[in-house]
Amino acid sequence: MKFKLGDKVSFLNETGTAVVKKIISDFLVLVEDEDGFDRQCSIKELVVSSKEQSYGLNSNAFNKQRDNKITAEQKEQEDKKLQKKFNHISAYGNKNSTIVDLHIDKLYDAYEQLTSFQILSIQMNRFKRELDSAIKKKTKKLIVIHGKGKGVLKEEISNELKENFPELSFNDASFQEFGFEGATEILIQ
Repeated sequence: MKFKLGDKVSFLNETGTAVVKKIISDFLVLVEDEDGFDRQCSIKELVVSSKEQSYGLNSNAFNKQRDNKITAEQKEQEDKKLQKKFNHISAYGNKNSTIVDLHIDKLYDAYEQLTSFQILSIQMNRFKRELDSAIKKKTKKLIVIHGKGKGVLKEEISNELKENFPELSFNDASFQEFGFEGATEILIQ
């Protein structure tokens, strides 16, 4: 076996490790053991230790890759839960209606850094775009999922509809499908 300078090696007949400091010949190397002593050893007494970095076990890249995988798995589980919770939406949405989810985590990635005012502004802008689009497409119903929360977003949506779209009727969406006061159904046609 060929050794290189800097190789980490283990002893076959004793415990401990060392680092190759010098290759004396094809059969003999100088190593520095764990205690800091230099020793001449036959290459038959040594074996190259696996480097942790070769497995990526102690590197930043490995840690980042591991963290990304954990985050992706958690997001996948959350998405599955949400999809299961709103599984009925796909069937409900086929009846000439549009459904929009205004939960901020669905609209903006780094929402944790936003103020309450910024969050509400993003949600209302999205609501207005979706409502305009539904009116232009002549959609019969627009279901807006706003969640229960403190009711601020629901109130803002209600005020927007009363002030700027008095011809549209709206009420709470189906309790069985969207939960108690978690969504608003707007009848467009």
